[in-house]
Amino acid sequence: MIVSYETLRGLTTELANCEIGLLVCDEGHRLKNGDSLTFTALTALRVQRRVVLSGTPIQNDLSEYFSLLNFANPNYLGTRAEFRKNFENAIIRGRDADATDAVKEASEAKLKELGGLVAPFIIRRTNELLSKYRESSRLLPLVQGSYLTVTGSAGQVRTGGVLPSIGSSIGAVPTLHLVLGNPKVVARQGLSTAQGDWNLEKAL
Repeated sequence: MIVSYETLRGLTTELANCEIGLLVCDEGHRLKNGDSLTFTALTALRVQRRVVLSGTPIQNDLSEYFSLLNFANPNYLGTRAEFRKNFENAIIRGRDADATDAVKEASEAKLKELGGLVAPFIIRRTNELLSKYRESSRLLPLVQGSYLTVTGSAGQVRTGGVLPSIGSSIGAVPTLHLVLGNPKVVARQGLSTAQGDWNLEKAL
């Protein structure tokens, strides 16, 4: 079942007695507040395994970091109070501009200890790494053509009924996401690019 966080909050009664094998939470940074309604609704589900996906940096605030870690692996780092006592307080003291060398060393030691504990269930993929695996040779001309078709429009883009017209830069963002994911969404008729006319069906 694929469902938004908002819809899921309204289904807590129906899902209360369901055994869920795997729960995958995209936009995981939305779970950084352990007291939010969404977090509470998700933690109430009977789930065997949880996966949190996020493209947003989450390690700057240790309380938010704990919420996400505790959601994915409940009680692994203890309670929130235990985490604060064992890790957060010492790490934060070391970040203070007036911290002594001894305090900074203790902070780094705790940070390293925490990193070692959570490393087995965190997979981090940087943009530099991902760029090595992105397919570019076959799809690049097609994607580039679709992109130029949309961005080069004067505000009215033919989309075969799939997409609405673009009236502003902000309004174009969802359209461009779809185009970059699947250039075929742009209609074939009446479209041209800086490289000349092109046929999407043949390109595919």
